Amino acid sequence: MKKLILLLFLAFIFTSTKAQKGQTKKPFVFSKGYKSSWGVGCSFYAFNGIYEKIGSINYAPQLDLTNKRSDFSISLNTQLSAGYHFKSKNDSSNFPYADIPLFIEANFGHLASKDFYNEIGYFIGGGYDLNFLKNTLQHGPAFTAGMRTWFFGKSLTIRYIVSVPSPNSLLGTLIHTVSINLNVGSYLENVKANNKISNFLD
Repeated sequence: MKKLILLLFLAFIFTSTKAQKGQTKKPFVFSKGYKSSWGVGCSFYAFNGIYEKIGSINYAPQLDLTNKRSDFSISLNTQLSAGYHFKSKNDSSNFPYADIPLFIEANFGHLASKDFYNEIGYFIGGGYDLNFLKNTLQHGPAFTAGMRTWFFGKSLTIRYIVSVPSPNSLLGTLIHTVSINLNVGSYLENVKANNKISNFLD
């Protein structure tokens, strides 16, 4: 019985320290919850039964709406994209492309907050999308998912977005977007340094 009590006590201490490690009990401050990234992407739309490609550059800001835990957050996200379609054998038109989605996301692990510990993170979310395709404004619900991780010392985000056109859309085509972004901010260097110290102490 004494051994059982001792084991339960040690387990309690272990889980408590882990939970404390994951807590960030700071008040909401805009600068503490704001993160951003820059990157490139490729969008695909169906035309004559064939998927056409549009290369783009993008800027993706994120605002964490919760900050209780370092490894989980709910956030408001967007990925502002601008690109250009060059004529192809299938679609002979040239046109600029723009995309403005707005998502509510659940973030786990890497980059869930500015005090994250995990090497790898995931996110999933949904929202609404406005995009300018073939000189036509298309809009409707959108969904996103992806992962974040360290790569050669840099924090990267790989994101997938599918935009569903509204019933009255003139084009009526799904738009699939895949992007890779470099997460930026001086706080990332502090995270790496703090995690090395934390791992050493563990």
